[in-house]
Amino acid sequence: MTDVRLLDSESTQSSLDAPVSTAKVSEVCCPPEGKYGEVTSEFLGKLREVPELEVSVDEDSLQSCARDKSYHLPHRPTAVLHPSSTSAVSGALALCYEYRIPVATRGAGTGLEGGAILAKGLHGVVLSTEKLKTIDFDETSMSCWVGAGVRKTQLNKYLNKFGCCFQCDPGSDASIGGQASTGASGTTSVRYGTFKENVVSLTVVTPSGDVIENTRRLVRKNSTGLDLTRLYLGSEGSLGVITKVCVKVTRQPKASYAFPSVEKAVEAVLEISKCNVPDLSRGELMTGAAVRQGNAFFGCKYTELPSLCFECHCSDFKAADRACCEVMDIAKTCGGTDIRATDNKDALDTLWTLRRGAFYSTKNTRRGEKGISVFVSDACVPLVNLPKVITETENIYQSIFHNVDTLCIVAHIFDGNFHAMIPTKEDEVDKIEEFSDRLAYIVLEAGGSVSGEHGVGLGKARYVEREFGTSGIKVMQQVKEALDPRGIMNPGKSYYMSSKL
Repeated sequence: MTDVRLLDSESTQSSLDAPVSTAKVSEVCCPPEGKYGEVTSEFLGKLREVPELEVSVDEDSLQSCARDKSYHLPHRPTAVLHPSSTSAVSGALALCYEYRIPVATRGAGTGLEGGAILAKGLHGVVLSTEKLKTIDFDETSMSCWVGAGVRKTQLNKYLNKFGCCFQCDPGSDASIGGQASTGASGTTSVRYGTFKENVVSLTVVTPSGDVIENTRRLVRKNSTGLDLTRLYLGSEGSLGVITKVCVKVTRQPKASYAFPSVEKAVEAVLEISKCNVPDLSRGELMTGAAVRQGNAFFGCKYTELPSLCFECHCSDFKAADRACCEVMDIAKTCGGTDIRATDNKDALDTLWTLRRGAFYSTKNTRRGEKGISVFVSDACVPLVNLPKVITETENIYQSIFHNVDTLCIVAHIFDGNFHAMIPTKEDEVDKIEEFSDRLAYIVLEAGGSVSGEHGVGLGKARYVEREFGTSGIKVMQQVKEALDPRGIMNPGKSYYMSSKL
Protein backbone atom coordinates (compact mmCIF):
# COMPACT_ATOMS: atom_id res chain seq x y z
CA MET A 1 0.00 0.00 0.00
CA THR A 2 1.36 3.43 -0.92
CA ASP A 3 2.13 5.72 2.00
CA VAL A 4 0.27 9.00 1.48
CA ARG A 5 1.68 11.87 3.54
CA LEU A 6 -0.51 14.82 4.39
CA LEU A 7 1.83 17.73 3.73
CA ASP A 8 2.16 20.49 6.29
CA SER A 9 3.56 24.01 6.04
CA GLU A 10 7.00 22.92 7.26
CA SER A 11 7.41 20.56 4.31
CA THR A 12 7.08 23.49 1.92
CA GLN A 13 10.36 24.99 3.11
CA SER A 14 12.10 21.63 3.51
CA SER A 15 11.46 20.81 -0.13
CA LEU A 16 13.64 23.75 -1.15
CA ASP A 17 16.53 22.01 0.60
CA ALA A 18 15.64 18.53 -0.66
CA PRO A 19 18.35 16.25 -2.05
CA VAL A 20 18.91 16.87 -5.73
CA SER A 21 20.25 14.44 -8.32
CA THR A 22 23.93 14.97 -9.02
CA ALA A 23 23.67 13.31 -12.44
CA LYS A 24 22.48 15.00 -15.61
CA VAL A 25 19.92 13.28 -17.84
CA SER A 26 22.58 12.73 -20.49
CA GLU A 27 24.76 10.92 -17.96
CA VAL A 28 22.04 8.83 -16.35
CA CYS A 29 20.57 7.63 -19.65
CA CYS A 30 23.78 6.62 -21.42
CA PRO A 31 23.72 2.84 -22.00
CA PRO A 32 26.85 0.68 -21.62
CA GLU A 33 29.32 0.74 -24.49
CA GLY A 34 30.10 -2.26 -26.67
CA LYS A 35 26.67 -3.86 -26.40
CA TYR A 36 25.32 -2.86 -29.80
CA GLY A 37 26.25 -3.35 -33.43
CA GLU A 38 26.90 -0.73 -36.09
CA VAL A 39 24.47 0.48 -38.74
CA THR A 40 26.45 -0.75 -41.74
CA SER A 41 25.71 -0.58 -45.46
CA GLU A 42 25.07 -4.34 -45.33
CA PHE A 43 22.44 -3.86 -42.62
CA LEU A 44 20.77 -1.00 -44.51
CA GLY A 45 20.79 -3.07 -47.69
CA LYS A 46 18.92 -5.89 -45.98
CA LEU A 47 16.40 -3.43 -44.56
CA ARG A 48 15.69 -2.12 -48.05
CA GLU A 49 14.74 -5.65 -49.11
CA VAL A 50 11.88 -5.78 -46.58
CA PRO A 51 8.52 -5.29 -48.36
CA GLU A 52 6.49 -2.19 -47.38
CA LEU A 53 9.44 -0.64 -45.57
CA GLU A 54 11.03 2.68 -46.53
CA VAL A 55 14.53 3.43 -45.25
CA SER A 56 15.63 7.07 -45.01
CA VAL A 57 19.16 8.27 -44.35
CA ASP A 58 18.89 11.79 -45.78
CA GLU A 59 19.72 14.63 -43.42
CA ASP A 60 16.21 16.10 -43.31
CA SER A 61 14.69 12.78 -42.23
CA LEU A 62 17.34 12.21 -39.58
CA GLN A 63 17.02 15.70 -38.14
CA SER A 64 13.22 15.52 -38.07
CA CYS A 65 13.45 12.45 -35.80
CA ALA A 66 16.24 13.80 -33.61
CA ARG A 67 13.91 15.39 -31.08
CA ASP A 68 10.34 15.53 -29.83
CA LYS A 69 8.45 18.32 -28.03
CA SER A 70 10.51 17.91 -24.86
CA TYR A 71 13.34 20.15 -23.67
CA HIS A 72 15.93 17.41 -24.28
CA LEU A 73 18.71 18.17 -26.71
CA PRO A 74 18.37 16.47 -30.12
CA HIS A 75 20.13 13.19 -30.84
CA ARG A 76 20.29 12.21 -34.49
CA PRO A 77 19.55 8.58 -35.48
CA THR A 78 21.59 6.80 -38.16
CA ALA A 79 18.48 5.87 -40.17
CA VAL A 80 14.71 6.30 -40.06
CA LEU A 81 12.44 3.37 -40.89
CA HIS A 82 8.92 3.92 -42.27
CA PRO A 83 6.94 0.64 -42.26
CA SER A 84 3.43 0.71 -43.72
CA SER A 85 2.28 -2.65 -42.31
CA THR A 86 2.72 -4.89 -39.29
CA SER A 87 4.66 -7.37 -41.42
CA ALA A 88 7.11 -4.61 -42.39
CA VAL A 89 7.63 -3.79 -38.71
CA SER A 90 8.25 -7.49 -38.11
CA GLY A 91 10.86 -7.67 -40.86
CA ALA A 92 12.61 -4.53 -39.64
CA LEU A 93 12.79 -5.63 -36.01
CA ALA A 94 14.02 -9.10 -36.95
CA LEU A 95 17.00 -7.50 -38.69
CA CYS A 96 17.62 -5.03 -35.86
CA TYR A 97 17.57 -7.95 -33.44
CA GLU A 98 19.98 -9.96 -35.59
CA TYR A 99 22.43 -7.06 -35.93
CA ARG A 100 21.89 -5.76 -32.36
CA ILE A 101 20.80 -2.30 -33.52
CA PRO A 102 19.02 -0.03 -30.97
CA VAL A 103 15.48 1.02 -31.95
CA ALA A 104 13.44 3.98 -30.74
CA THR A 105 9.80 3.94 -31.85
CA ARG A 106 8.27 7.27 -32.86
CA GLY A 107 4.65 8.26 -33.36
CA ALA A 108 3.65 11.89 -33.91
CA GLY A 109 6.66 13.27 -32.04
CA THR A 110 4.47 15.14 -29.55
CA GLY A 111 5.99 13.47 -26.47
CA LEU A 112 7.27 15.63 -23.62
CA GLU A 113 9.78 13.32 -21.92
CA GLY A 114 12.13 12.29 -24.74
CA GLY A 115 10.63 8.82 -25.13
CA ALA A 116 11.02 8.81 -28.92
CA ILE A 117 14.64 10.04 -28.91
CA LEU A 118 17.57 7.65 -28.95
CA ALA A 119 19.58 7.88 -25.74
CA LYS A 120 22.89 9.73 -25.90
CA GLY A 121 25.76 7.69 -27.30
CA LEU A 122 23.59 5.28 -29.26
CA HIS A 123 23.96 4.80 -33.01
CA GLY A 124 20.63 3.27 -33.89
CA VAL A 125 17.44 3.70 -35.86
CA VAL A 126 14.12 5.40 -35.30
CA LEU A 127 11.11 3.36 -36.37
CA SER A 128 8.29 5.73 -37.35
CA THR A 129 4.70 4.49 -37.14
CA GLU A 130 3.48 7.43 -39.24
CA LYS A 131 2.38 5.21 -42.16
CA LEU A 132 0.42 2.72 -40.04
CA LYS A 133 -2.89 4.39 -40.86
CA THR A 134 -5.59 1.70 -40.98
CA ILE A 135 -8.98 2.26 -39.30
CA ASP A 136 -11.51 -0.60 -38.99
CA PHE A 137 -14.67 0.35 -37.06
CA ASP A 138 -17.17 -2.27 -35.86
CA GLU A 139 -20.37 -0.45 -34.94
CA THR A 140 -21.90 -3.63 -33.52
CA SER A 141 -19.28 -4.01 -30.79
CA MET A 142 -18.52 -0.27 -30.63
CA SER A 143 -14.82 -0.98 -31.03
CA CYS A 144 -12.29 0.14 -33.60
CA TRP A 145 -8.94 -1.27 -34.70
CA VAL A 146 -6.66 1.71 -35.30
CA GLY A 147 -3.18 1.83 -36.83
CA ALA A 148 -0.53 3.15 -34.45
CA GLY A 149 0.18 6.14 -36.70
CA VAL A 150 -3.40 7.46 -36.76
CA ARG A 151 -3.68 10.70 -34.81
CA LYS A 152 -6.41 11.67 -32.37
CA THR A 153 -8.18 14.16 -34.63
CA GLN A 154 -7.98 11.81 -37.65
CA LEU A 155 -9.66 9.03 -35.70
CA ASN A 156 -12.47 11.22 -34.40
CA LYS A 157 -13.04 12.80 -37.81
CA TYR A 158 -13.63 9.28 -39.13
CA LEU A 159 -15.81 8.18 -36.18
CA ASN A 160 -17.91 11.36 -36.26
CA LYS A 161 -19.39 10.14 -39.56
CA PHE A 162 -21.08 7.40 -37.53
CA GLY A 163 -22.11 9.70 -34.69
CA CYS A 164 -19.32 8.26 -32.53
CA CYS A 165 -16.04 9.34 -31.00
CA PHE A 166 -13.02 8.14 -29.05
CA GLN A 167 -13.04 9.88 -25.70
CA CYS A 168 -9.39 9.90 -24.62
CA ASP A 169 -8.42 13.54 -25.07
CA PRO A 170 -4.75 14.42 -24.50
CA GLY A 171 -3.74 18.04 -25.03
CA SER A 172 -1.74 17.35 -28.17
CA ASP A 173 -2.83 15.67 -31.40
CA ALA A 174 -0.94 12.54 -30.40
CA SER A 175 -0.83 9.30 -32.37
CA ILE A 176 -2.85 6.36 -31.09
CA GLY A 177 0.29 4.24 -30.80
CA GLY A 178 2.04 6.96 -28.83
CA GLN A 179 -0.90 7.22 -26.44
CA ALA A 180 -0.82 3.46 -25.93
CA SER A 181 2.94 3.43 -25.37
CA THR A 182 2.84 6.12 -22.70
CA GLY A 183 -0.48 5.20 -21.08
CA ALA A 184 -1.82 8.66 -21.91
CA SER A 185 -4.97 10.32 -20.65
CA GLY A 186 -6.49 13.77 -20.87
CA THR A 187 -9.35 16.03 -19.93
CA THR A 188 -12.12 13.40 -20.09
CA SER A 189 -10.57 10.81 -17.77
CA VAL A 190 -12.92 11.75 -14.91
CA ARG A 191 -15.76 10.00 -16.77
CA TYR A 192 -14.20 7.78 -19.42
CA GLY A 193 -10.93 6.80 -17.73
CA THR A 194 -7.40 6.97 -19.13
CA PHE A 195 -6.25 5.51 -22.43
CA LYS A 196 -5.57 2.20 -20.70
CA GLU A 197 -9.21 1.84 -19.68
CA ASN A 198 -10.31 2.43 -23.27
CA VAL A 199 -8.20 -0.28 -24.92
CA VAL A 200 -9.58 -3.71 -25.74
CA SER A 201 -6.57 -5.33 -27.43
CA LEU A 202 -3.27 -4.67 -29.20
CA THR A 203 -1.22 -5.99 -32.08
CA VAL A 204 2.42 -6.08 -31.02
CA VAL A 205 5.68 -6.99 -32.74
CA THR A 206 8.28 -8.39 -30.34
CA PRO A 207 11.98 -7.39 -30.45
CA SER A 208 12.85 -10.51 -32.45
CA GLY A 209 10.11 -9.84 -35.03
CA ASP A 210 7.38 -12.20 -33.82
CA VAL A 211 3.83 -10.86 -34.13
CA ILE A 212 1.17 -11.05 -31.40
CA GLU A 213 -1.99 -10.41 -33.42
CA ASN A 214 -4.26 -10.01 -30.39
CA THR A 215 -3.07 -9.46 -26.84
CA ARG A 216 -6.66 -10.19 -25.81
CA ARG A 217 -9.69 -11.70 -27.54
CA LEU A 218 -12.48 -9.22 -28.27
CA VAL A 219 -14.91 -10.53 -25.67
CA ARG A 220 -16.41 -8.79 -22.65
CA LYS A 221 -14.80 -11.17 -20.16
CA ASN A 222 -11.47 -12.96 -20.27
CA SER A 223 -9.76 -14.65 -17.32
CA THR A 224 -7.33 -16.67 -19.43
CA GLY A 225 -3.59 -16.30 -18.91
CA LEU A 226 -1.55 -13.17 -18.24
CA ASP A 227 -2.90 -9.76 -19.28
CA LEU A 228 -0.55 -9.02 -22.18
CA THR A 229 -2.48 -5.88 -23.08
CA ARG A 230 -1.62 -4.26 -19.75
CA LEU A 231 1.96 -5.47 -20.03
CA TYR A 232 2.55 -3.50 -23.24
CA LEU A 233 0.43 -0.43 -22.43
CA GLY A 234 2.73 2.22 -20.98
CA SER A 235 5.91 0.28 -21.81
CA GLU A 236 7.21 3.16 -24.01
CA GLY A 237 8.55 0.97 -26.79
CA SER A 238 10.84 -0.95 -24.45
CA LEU A 239 9.23 -4.38 -24.92
CA GLY A 240 8.19 -4.24 -28.57
CA VAL A 241 6.34 -2.11 -31.10
CA ILE A 242 2.57 -1.60 -30.91
CA THR A 243 1.29 -1.51 -34.50
CA LYS A 244 -2.50 -1.56 -33.96
CA VAL A 245 -4.79 -0.67 -31.08
CA CYS A 246 -8.39 -1.81 -30.63
CA VAL A 247 -10.15 0.99 -28.74
CA LYS A 248 -13.59 1.41 -27.21
CA VAL A 249 -15.86 3.89 -28.98
CA THR A 250 -18.78 5.91 -27.54
CA ARG A 251 -21.73 7.86 -28.91
CA GLN A 252 -21.42 11.58 -29.33
CA PRO A 253 -22.90 22.13 -21.50
CA LYS A 254 -19.95 23.22 -19.85
CA ALA A 255 -19.43 25.55 -16.88
CA SER A 256 -16.53 27.48 -15.36
CA TYR A 257 -15.94 28.84 -11.86
CA ALA A 258 -13.34 31.09 -10.23
CA PHE A 259 -12.11 30.40 -6.67
CA PRO A 260 -10.14 32.52 -4.22
CA SER A 261 -7.46 29.81 -3.86
CA VAL A 262 -6.39 26.41 -5.15
CA GLU A 263 -7.36 24.99 -1.74
CA LYS A 264 -10.98 26.12 -2.24
CA ALA A 265 -11.03 24.74 -5.78
CA VAL A 266 -9.84 21.33 -4.55
CA GLU A 267 -12.40 21.46 -1.74
CA ALA A 268 -15.12 21.86 -4.37
CA VAL A 269 -13.76 18.94 -6.38
CA LEU A 270 -13.69 16.68 -3.30
CA GLU A 271 -17.32 17.54 -2.58
CA ILE A 272 -18.35 16.95 -6.20
CA SER A 273 -16.57 13.58 -6.12
CA LYS A 274 -18.56 12.55 -3.04
CA CYS A 275 -21.82 13.39 -4.83
CA ASN A 276 -20.85 11.23 -7.82
CA VAL A 277 -22.40 13.46 -10.50
CA PRO A 278 -22.98 10.81 -13.21
CA ASP A 279 -22.74 13.04 -16.27
CA LEU A 280 -19.59 14.96 -15.33
CA SER A 281 -17.07 14.33 -18.11
CA ARG A 282 -14.32 16.92 -17.71
CA GLY A 283 -12.85 18.75 -14.74
CA GLU A 284 -9.84 21.01 -15.23
CA LEU A 285 -7.96 23.37 -12.92
CA MET A 286 -6.05 26.46 -14.03
CA THR A 287 -4.09 28.49 -11.49
CA GLY A 288 -4.53 32.26 -11.47
CA ALA A 289 -1.26 32.66 -13.36
CA ALA A 290 -2.40 30.17 -16.01
CA VAL A 291 -5.65 32.11 -16.54
CA ARG A 292 -3.74 35.40 -16.72
CA GLN A 293 -1.36 34.00 -19.34
CA GLY A 294 -4.29 32.60 -21.34
CA ASN A 295 -6.16 35.90 -21.24
CA ALA A 296 -3.07 37.73 -22.52
CA PHE A 297 -2.45 35.30 -25.38
CA PHE A 298 -6.01 34.57 -26.51
CA GLY A 299 -7.58 37.94 -25.69
CA CYS A 300 -10.06 36.51 -23.17
CA LYS A 301 -11.42 38.18 -20.04
CA TYR A 302 -11.76 35.39 -17.49
CA THR A 303 -11.29 36.19 -13.81
CA GLU A 304 -7.59 35.74 -13.02
CA LEU A 305 -8.03 33.47 -10.02
CA PRO A 306 -7.65 29.69 -9.63
CA SER A 307 -10.42 28.38 -11.89
CA LEU A 308 -12.25 25.12 -12.46
CA CYS A 309 -13.73 24.22 -15.83
CA PHE A 310 -16.33 21.46 -16.05
CA GLU A 311 -18.16 19.73 -18.87
CA CYS A 312 -21.17 17.42 -18.70
CA HIS A 313 -22.00 14.84 -21.38
CA CYS A 314 -25.69 13.98 -21.23
CA SER A 315 -28.37 12.37 -23.37
CA ASP A 316 -30.51 15.53 -23.40
CA PHE A 317 -30.34 19.18 -22.36
CA LYS A 318 -32.56 18.70 -19.28
CA ALA A 319 -30.13 16.14 -17.90
CA ALA A 320 -27.26 18.49 -18.70
CA ASP A 321 -28.98 21.33 -16.84
CA ARG A 322 -29.54 19.13 -13.79
CA ALA A 323 -25.91 18.02 -13.73
CA CYS A 324 -24.62 21.57 -14.17
CA CYS A 325 -26.90 22.91 -11.43
CA GLU A 326 -25.67 20.24 -9.03
CA VAL A 327 -22.05 21.13 -9.74
CA MET A 328 -22.79 24.87 -9.54
CA ASP A 329 -24.41 24.56 -6.11
CA ILE A 330 -21.37 22.76 -4.72
CA ALA A 331 -19.00 25.29 -6.30
CA LYS A 332 -20.89 28.19 -4.69
CA THR A 333 -20.81 26.49 -1.29
CA CYS A 334 -17.03 26.15 -1.55
CA GLY A 335 -16.47 29.81 -2.40
CA GLY A 336 -16.77 29.72 -6.18
CA THR A 337 -17.49 33.04 -7.88
CA ASP A 338 -17.82 34.33 -11.45
CA ILE A 339 -19.85 31.25 -12.32
CA ARG A 340 -20.54 30.85 -16.03
CA ALA A 341 -22.60 28.08 -17.62
CA THR A 342 -23.34 27.69 -21.32
CA ASP A 343 -24.24 25.26 -24.06
CA ASN A 344 -23.20 27.67 -26.81
CA LYS A 345 -20.58 26.00 -29.00
CA ASP A 346 -18.51 29.15 -29.59
CA ALA A 347 -18.41 29.95 -25.88
CA LEU A 348 -17.46 26.36 -25.09
CA ASP A 349 -14.70 26.37 -27.68
CA THR A 350 -13.28 29.60 -26.23
CA LEU A 351 -13.23 28.13 -22.73
CA TRP A 352 -11.42 24.96 -23.75
CA THR A 353 -9.07 26.81 -26.10
CA LEU A 354 -7.84 28.72 -23.06
CA ARG A 355 -7.08 25.43 -21.27
CA ARG A 356 -5.74 23.47 -24.24
CA GLY A 357 -3.62 26.40 -25.37
CA ALA A 358 -1.75 26.69 -22.06
CA PHE A 359 1.45 25.48 -23.76
CA TYR A 360 1.37 28.41 -26.19
CA SER A 361 0.28 31.03 -23.67
CA THR A 362 3.18 29.93 -21.44
CA LYS A 363 5.64 30.33 -24.31
CA ASN A 364 4.16 33.78 -24.95
CA THR A 365 5.35 35.02 -21.53
CA ARG A 366 8.87 35.26 -23.02
CA ARG A 367 7.79 36.34 -26.50
CA GLY A 368 10.56 38.93 -26.85
CA GLU A 369 13.32 36.31 -26.58
CA LYS A 370 14.70 33.97 -29.23
CA GLY A 371 14.96 30.18 -28.99
CA ILE A 372 12.19 29.73 -26.42
CA SER A 373 10.66 26.27 -25.96
CA VAL A 374 8.40 24.97 -23.21
CA PHE A 375 9.38 22.39 -20.61
CA VAL A 376 6.33 20.43 -19.47
CA SER A 377 6.40 18.06 -16.52
CA ASP A 378 3.43 16.06 -15.34
CA ALA A 379 2.93 14.34 -12.01
CA CYS A 380 0.04 12.85 -10.08
CA VAL A 381 -0.59 13.14 -6.34
CA PRO A 382 -3.45 12.25 -3.98
CA LEU A 383 -6.00 15.01 -4.46
CA VAL A 384 -5.93 16.00 -0.79
CA ASN A 385 -2.23 16.91 -1.19
CA LEU A 386 -2.56 18.79 -4.48
CA PRO A 387 -2.87 22.35 -3.06
CA LYS A 388 0.29 22.02 -0.96
CA VAL A 389 2.22 20.38 -3.80
CA ILE A 390 1.25 23.20 -6.15
CA THR A 391 2.36 25.77 -3.55
CA GLU A 392 5.68 23.95 -3.13
CA THR A 393 6.09 23.78 -6.91
CA GLU A 394 5.62 27.54 -7.17
CA ASN A 395 8.12 28.13 -4.34
CA ILE A 396 10.73 25.88 -5.95
CA TYR A 397 10.25 27.63 -9.28
CA GLN A 398 10.65 31.03 -7.67
CA SER A 399 13.86 29.93 -5.92
CA ILE A 400 15.40 28.80 -9.23
CA PHE A 401 13.97 31.16 -11.88
CA HIS A 402 13.04 34.16 -9.67
CA ASN A 403 9.87 34.93 -11.66
CA VAL A 404 6.87 32.82 -10.71
CA ASP A 405 4.65 34.74 -13.17
CA THR A 406 6.08 32.71 -16.07
CA LEU A 407 5.17 29.36 -14.47
CA CYS A 408 1.92 27.81 -15.71
CA ILE A 409 0.19 25.06 -13.73
CA VAL A 410 -2.92 23.28 -14.97
CA ALA A 411 -4.45 20.02 -13.79
CA HIS A 412 -6.84 17.21 -14.60
CA ILE A 413 -8.21 18.01 -11.20
CA PHE A 414 -10.24 14.89 -10.35
CA ASP A 415 -7.16 12.73 -10.93
CA GLY A 416 -4.73 14.89 -8.97
CA ASN A 417 -2.71 14.99 -12.20
CA PHE A 418 -1.06 18.37 -12.77
CA HIS A 419 1.25 19.87 -15.40
CA ALA A 420 3.96 22.44 -14.72
CA MET A 421 4.94 24.40 -17.83
CA ILE A 422 8.07 26.55 -18.03
CA PRO A 423 9.25 28.74 -20.94
CA THR A 424 12.94 28.00 -21.31
CA LYS A 425 16.05 28.07 -23.52
CA GLU A 426 18.77 25.50 -24.17
CA ASP A 427 21.27 27.26 -21.89
CA GLU A 428 18.85 26.82 -18.97
CA VAL A 429 18.92 23.01 -18.98
CA ASP A 430 20.69 22.86 -15.60
CA LYS A 431 17.93 24.93 -14.03
CA ILE A 432 15.25 22.77 -15.63
CA GLU A 433 16.85 19.60 -14.31
CA GLU A 434 17.14 21.07 -10.82
CA PHE A 435 13.46 22.01 -10.96
CA SER A 436 12.55 18.54 -12.23
CA ASP A 437 14.52 16.83 -9.44
CA ARG A 438 12.95 18.92 -6.71
CA LEU A 439 9.48 18.50 -8.15
CA ALA A 440 9.94 14.71 -8.26
CA TYR A 441 11.07 14.75 -4.64
CA ILE A 442 8.00 16.56 -3.31
CA VAL A 443 5.65 14.49 -5.46
CA LEU A 444 7.09 11.22 -4.16
CA GLU A 445 7.06 12.53 -0.59
CA ALA A 446 3.35 13.24 -1.06
CA GLY A 447 2.70 9.62 -2.07
CA GLY A 448 2.40 10.50 -5.75
CA SER A 449 3.77 9.33 -9.09
CA VAL A 450 6.40 11.22 -11.10
CA SER A 451 4.26 10.82 -14.24
CA GLY A 452 0.51 10.64 -14.53
CA GLU A 453 0.30 10.39 -18.32
CA HIS A 454 3.41 11.61 -20.20
CA GLY A 455 5.58 8.60 -19.38
CA VAL A 456 9.18 8.25 -18.23
CA GLY A 457 11.30 8.69 -21.37
CA LEU A 458 14.70 10.30 -20.87
CA GLY A 459 13.61 12.92 -18.38
CA LYS A 460 12.32 10.77 -15.53
CA ALA A 461 14.29 7.54 -15.80
CA ARG A 462 16.30 8.46 -12.73
CA TYR A 463 13.20 8.67 -10.51
CA VAL A 464 11.57 5.31 -11.25
CA GLU A 465 13.39 3.24 -8.63
CA ARG A 466 12.51 5.78 -5.95
CA GLU A 467 8.84 5.35 -6.86
CA PHE A 468 8.70 1.55 -7.18
CA GLY A 469 11.49 0.49 -4.84
CA THR A 470 14.39 -1.85 -5.53
CA SER A 471 12.18 -4.95 -5.66
CA GLY A 472 9.74 -3.37 -8.09
CA ILE A 473 12.52 -2.26 -10.42
CA LYS A 474 14.09 -5.71 -10.26
CA VAL A 475 10.87 -7.33 -11.50
CA MET A 476 10.59 -4.80 -14.36
CA GLN A 477 14.19 -5.43 -15.38
CA GLN A 478 13.60 -9.19 -15.35
CA VAL A 479 10.56 -8.77 -17.63
CA LYS A 480 12.60 -6.53 -19.93
CA GLU A 481 15.49 -9.01 -20.08
CA ALA A 482 13.13 -11.91 -20.77
CA LEU A 483 11.28 -10.19 -23.62
CA ASP A 484 14.20 -8.19 -25.04
CA PRO A 485 17.35 -10.16 -24.14
CA ARG A 486 19.52 -8.12 -26.52
CA GLY A 487 18.22 -4.85 -25.13
CA ILE A 488 17.55 -3.19 -28.50
CA MET A 489 14.15 -1.65 -27.74
CA ASN A 490 14.46 1.97 -26.62
CA PRO A 491 17.50 1.32 -24.41
CA GLY A 492 18.77 3.68 -21.75
CA LYS A 493 15.37 4.64 -20.38
CA SER A 494 12.53 3.69 -18.08
CA TYR A 495 13.46 0.92 -15.63
CA TYR A 496 17.09 0.66 -16.78
CA MET A 497 18.14 3.33 -14.34
CA SER A 498 18.87 3.38 -10.63
CA SER A 499 17.45 6.08 -8.40
CA LYS A 500 19.37 9.35 -8.17
CA LEU A 501 17.22 10.99 -5.51
